[in-house]
Amino acid sequence: MSRPPSEIAFLTRALNDPDPSGRSQLVAEYESVLARTFNAPSAVALNSGSAALEASATALGARPGTSIVVSAAAPLPTLMPLIATGADLVFVDCLPDSPGMDPDDLDRQLAGRSDIPAAVEVALWGYPLPQQSKVLDVLEARGIPLIEDASHAHGARVDGRNVGTLGTVGCFSTHRMKLLSTGEGGFALTADPALAEKIRHYARIANLDGVSLGRNFKPSAFTAAIGLARLGSLHAVVDARRQRAQELLSLVPAGLSRQINFVGEPNYYNVVVLVDDLRRTERLHAALNDAGITTDPVRFRYKPGTDHPITQKWARQCANARHLATAAVQLPVDPGRNAGETADLVACAWERS
Repeated sequence: MSRPPSEIAFLTRALNDPDPSGRSQLVAEYESVLARTFNAPSAVALNSGSAALEASATALGARPGTSIVVSAAAPLPTLMPLIATGADLVFVDCLPDSPGMDPDDLDRQLAGRSDIPAAVEVALWGYPLPQQSKVLDVLEARGIPLIEDASHAHGARVDGRNVGTLGTVGCFSTHRMKLLSTGEGGFALTADPALAEKIRHYARIANLDGVSLGRNFKPSAFTAAIGLARLGSLHAVVDARRQRAQELLSLVPAGLSRQINFVGEPNYYNVVVLVDDLRRTERLHAALNDAGITTDPVRFRYKPGTDHPITQKWARQCANARHLATAAVQLPVDPGRNAGETADLVACAWERS
């Protein structure tokens, strides 16, 4: 497979860089273009989305003896970096048919607490979250910053603003499956330059100051090179996904027409439809897998964040998160796929389920 000339040119720069580590000028250039692309004052490039979450939560004060509020719909890739900070988790049930936190339940879970340095929302599958302004109001009244896990949400927008720039800090992954892909990688966006420097400090082994704890979460010049080559086409990639998603939704069976609850403009990392009959949903996941479409419960063993052995000590009943996890069916929207062929496979799986 031939590569675009821009990718070859940037990778050649990385190969010729006398220091292709995280301190490469290419990394600084990548951060500058990330900030400009997402209309964010500051960007910090890291080696994964998990690193972005852990570094951001730590920079905001997460550590043993504190607690992080998180949507009960959050998947393990969101939860594990938070657990790694040593903080406890406080699960908040989500809204009906959405992974976004229910602001009323958030208010209840925060009552009487003073140990919470941050809350985490997750724009799963690239859908902007409803009632996030109300969530922000609840948090701001208590001085609690919001971390947006926007790992699926590159280019998703609400009122012209990018998801990942609505809270205090937005965390993104550039894993190979993401709309901006560097193979592995991640970045954090924030309007607070002091917070950006704290994140960068933690991700650079605390600059070996011997005083504070840090981790080696730096990306290499090669990650930055691929990111720089592909950032220019991100908007076109998102536009193509939106068009393909509408084509797919117009072709799938009527029983698969109900999407999750969202606002604004999704990027359609997936089209997510809801099937309320649990037994049929289980059969549909199996039939889709047989047809070559692997949904999140099959590929990633997705379930409510409260339902894992490593989260059991913080578990509570969160009925909306449980229903979302069991009802959601993720359909592929890769612009390289023919929407009609995908719809035919989905229709056959629906008939078999």
